[in-house]
Amino acid sequence: MQTCMAVKNLSFDRCTSNALQGLPFCSRHARVRTPILWIETLKVHEPKVIRAQACVRGWIMRLRLRLAGPGVLSRKHLMNDEELITMTAKDRQHPLDFFSFEEQGKVWWFSFGSLWKWCSQSPDPINPYTNVAIESDVMRRMYELHYFKQRHHEVPLSVPTIDKQINQLCHLFHMNGFLDVDPSELMQYQRSEFISIFMVLTRDLQFTLPIENPIRPLALDLCRDMHNDRVLSLPGSRYVLFSWSTLQSLIGLYKNPYTVVFLILSALYRC
Repeated sequence: MQTCMAVKNLSFDRCTSNALQGLPFCSRHARVRTPILWIETLKVHEPKVIRAQACVRGWIMRLRLRLAGPGVLSRKHLMNDEELITMTAKDRQHPLDFFSFEEQGKVWWFSFGSLWKWCSQSPDPINPYTNVAIESDVMRRMYELHYFKQRHHEVPLSVPTIDKQINQLCHLFHMNGFLDVDPSELMQYQRSEFISIFMVLTRDLQFTLPIENPIRPLALDLCRDMHNDRVLSLPGSRYVLFSWSTLQSLIGLYKNPYTVVFLILSALYRC
């Protein structure tokens, strides 16, 4: 049923009554000589809305360029002239697929996808040009940009292998100060252990996260979904793969994920 197109009396809110058949107004506004259309009242606020939207878009773009690193807009001081894997020239690389970092006063740049794949191959990634370990602050910025892309549906829909997922989790553990975590320790976990892990993790999150925390229900839903009949029906290897992916998504919910990383490691070592 179509809603009345007029505004309420003494208000700019749209009338909630149903319109008469064949007319754009309800029975009350159909008797008014010059009813005020709801859509006409929106035009008064349109410039303010457009300006607010422009401010939000500008803030998001500035955040994105900041995460991309130095040289994203001015490329003349970059050390490498071409991208490592795609061989794209530095002045041809799109700024929204650009990532760089400074090392000993020199700026090295990559395609974000290329660097992400490169770092996923090792728990302790190095700069492929200098063989120097990539600093924790650079890794933290790279993961922040990855989660930004993920929230805006810019990450390709692909499932990495278990060893790459474990390496990525090791990056997150190391960035939060847990430097002793080794991939070989995590490779041993199987389906039965993960079922227990998510039971323990659900209980710990309920006791640790305050009820007013807006991320709390999202975190609990991720853990509870791992006990869903549909997920439990997956083959063992796929369940394990999905479990590692869920733990990474759980960490990605938080800007400062130290507490949830501690809870995840605690659940892993207890099970």
